[in-house]
Amino acid sequence: MKPKKTLILLILVGSYEMILAAPKSTAPDFCRHGQSQSASGDVLNAIKSLRKCLEKEPNNRDAWVVFSNALLEAGQFKESVSAFAKAHALKSGDTPFLNSYLEALQGAGLIDEQIPLLADLGQKNPSDIKIAKKYYEAITSAGPLKHPDEYLSALQTLNALDPLDRGYTEKLAALYLERSNFEKAEAEYRGLLNKSPESSDFWAGLGAAQKVSDPDAAAECYRKATLFSDDASQKEKFRAESRSLSKREKNSTPLVATSIPPAQTSNPKSTVAIVSASSPKSKVTAKIAPSFDIKAFQDSVYRVELEKQLAIMKLKNPSPTVTQPIADKASESREKAAQAEKTEKAVQVEKAAQSEKAAQAAQAEKNEKAAQAEKAAQAEKNEKAAQAEKVAQAEKAVQAEKKAQAEKAVQAEKKAQAEKAAQAEKVRLEKLALEEKTKLDRRERYNRALGFFNTGKMDSAAKAFNMVLKDSPEPEAY
Repeated sequence: MKPKKTLILLILVGSYEMILAAPKSTAPDFCRHGQSQSASGDVLNAIKSLRKCLEKEPNNRDAWVVFSNALLEAGQFKESVSAFAKAHALKSGDTPFLNSYLEALQGAGLIDEQIPLLADLGQKNPSDIKIAKKYYEAITSAGPLKHPDEYLSALQTLNALDPLDRGYTEKLAALYLERSNFEKAEAEYRGLLNKSPESSDFWAGLGAAQKVSDPDAAAECYRKATLFSDDASQKEKFRAESRSLSKREKNSTPLVATSIPPAQTSNPKSTVAIVSASSPKSKVTAKIAPSFDIKAFQDSVYRVELEKQLAIMKLKNPSPTVTQPIADKASESREKAAQAEKTEKAVQVEKAAQSEKAAQAAQAEKNEKAAQAEKAAQAEKNEKAAQAEKVAQAEKAVQAEKKAQAEKAVQAEKKAQAEKAAQAEKVRLEKLALEEKTKLDRRERYNRALGFFNTGKMDSAAKAFNMVLKDSPEPEAY
């Protein structure tokens, strides 16, 4: 066989296919494609592209933000939370970013992780009461004991933003009291009593706040709490607190009255000496002890003075006519004093009866007002609870709808991809079949031309080779 024929044969026996090497995509290409796909709503393909982007550029915060939002929209909450966390670690997010991050945490059922984000949102939006309430609700759901400082901060914020809601002030005052911050607790309870002066709970709270600084005032507060309370057990508790404080105050500086015998003085206005038990050698002027009978003391002094005057007059003039008017005058004075005392007692009894009657009427009016206020507060509380329940149901419905739409989109995307893959496979197989058939036809024509060439039929061989050259991808080989 001639060298030319051998060369042509070797070339034609080889493969007729060409292997095309496609250019490789770079990280910016994946990032750009992912962002474009996410913007057009193709979140599933956006997630795939952005995964490849972030494998090569793990510090690309913009890509992390788009990736986390795409995962959120697809309903993949846990992975979305991780993506948001990485983006937030690279740079703190703004309000829209934090809101989306919170939505992912809610979808993943993570409560404790929402608290620092809500704190950031509150700092960025200090006058937004909705954010403050969400912050408070997250803390109460997670447990105030786990987040004591955050709980105090949330109550302080709500108390400042919504002063008309008494519930926050009550909880804040109780929390101050629990933390032994008596000064702030007292201030809050005084504010509550300005709005509700007939609340036994607020009077009791104020009493508890004043126990250390002013036991007398605390005892008076518990006495008022007893007056305004309708609960028998509470009344007894408040009464016991009041008695305990009064007894403690009395025992802290006990006083003992020292009586002066009538025969040892001639001045009815003499001061009664009070000796402190804690310092028996010192004598101080103070209020007369409750056990000392001042009236008996004054009568005895007056009697001694009268007897002295009569004795002097008898010595100067022994005639009974002189002493008799003095004795009559003394008797008349005693009668007038007795009558005045009787009248004074009657007046006091009448005043006491009138005061008791007025107090009962005032108490009845206060009870009525308290009942009306309690009824109004309960109605307001019920209305707020109903509104909160309605909002919660609406949010739950929205979440369910989002999840359903995301699942539907995922299913549709999977179906479309499966159909696309099937169609591509079908085209590939048809192309392979066609190429195979073309190869067989070309080889058959080439063998025929070679047969003409070998038998010396050059014209026929030339025509056959020309047909082969027309269909060949490498005509220079022939």
